[in-house]
Amino acid sequence: MSNMTVRNYPQKYSVTDKKKAELDALRIQVDAAQAVVVQNQAIVNSLADKSQKFNGFLTTADARRTKTLADKNQFDQVLEVSSDLKDNSTLALVKIQGAGDNDQTSAVYLTNALGSQCKDVIDKLIYSAEMVNRLAAVVIREKALNPLISDDLVSMLAQAGSDANNAVTLALIALKSSAAACASNVEAEAALSLENMQSQNLFALMSGIGQKVQRSLLERIEAAFERELAKIDLGDLLNEHSSIISQSFGDAFNKTQNQGVIAINALSVFIDFFKADLIAASKNSKIVQDIIHDLISCLESAWKAVFHGSGNEAADDISLKALITKEYTNALHNYSTIFKANQEVTGQLNFATQQLNKSQVTLSSLQSGFAAANAAALAN
Repeated sequence: MSNMTVRNYPQKYSVTDKKKAELDALRIQVDAAQAVVVQNQAIVNSLADKSQKFNGFLTTADARRTKTLADKNQFDQVLEVSSDLKDNSTLALVKIQGAGDNDQTSAVYLTNALGSQCKDVIDKLIYSAEMVNRLAAVVIREKALNPLISDDLVSMLAQAGSDANNAVTLALIALKSSAAACASNVEAEAALSLENMQSQNLFALMSGIGQKVQRSLLERIEAAFERELAKIDLGDLLNEHSSIISQSFGDAFNKTQNQGVIAINALSVFIDFFKADLIAASKNSKIVQDIIHDLISCLESAWKAVFHGSGNEAADDISLKALITKEYTNALHNYSTIFKANQEVTGQLNFATQQLNKSQVTLSSLQSGFAAANAAALAN
């Protein structure tokens, strides 16, 4: 058997196979482009839903911003009215009481002076009426002895006596009116004092300015101090000296307040006063000195908890002005945050829409090319 040589010839493809391969390649490109379009469409739909939600959030935030601004403006008007009420009530009280005990322009002083003047006038009128009546009696007696005395003189003196008595009566009525005015002043003074105190408290509550706010600030610092003390165990030492600690705390606050506004940067001044008052109140007790370090540590923590990092405002200011301003500030911040987020989502949506349009154009082009190639293949 003779050896046979086998030769490997390259496989030949027909024209049909080549066109089929081209169609398959185009089909794969179309499918890939279709997948990109579907993916981009899903992204656009998702971003569109998100954009719609953010537009709703933005509308709500804008409504809240508008409402809080209206509330703030209305509150400012009410605060101005409250300030006018406080000033007017103070002025009215000063008009009643006067600027001092010897103020000669006060209503109380003028009314009392009027009463004294009425009394002096009445005393003089009574004396004058008595003198006129005595003179009339003398003239009448002399008339009986001497008929030549004029009857007109007798009649004139009788009329003068009657007029003097009437004047006394009218002066007594004026004195009674003056006494009634004094009583009215007393009632008005009490009412104005109460109204002035309430207007001062109302203005302090609304504005956060005044003694009442300072007192509430002391209460907040004390509450924070007590919370810090509760975190450490001082045992019976704290209970035994609680009254001394509380008294020294209040005295130190008042001394610090007298030197200026209570603020975060006044802590060192407060500590110096607190330590000095505590040692003096405890009569330099060694036991109290042993816990001073712990007390100062608690005080520092409480002070920082009440105040924010700097400035003179307490972090937990509870005045109506602070609360309304805070609400408006939060509304502005919330609107700004949502507005920026909405802009970002809108930008993403616009970009995704552009990508979708590009992918749709690409898909349409590929589909047209595939359709043309497929038609050409079928024609052959």
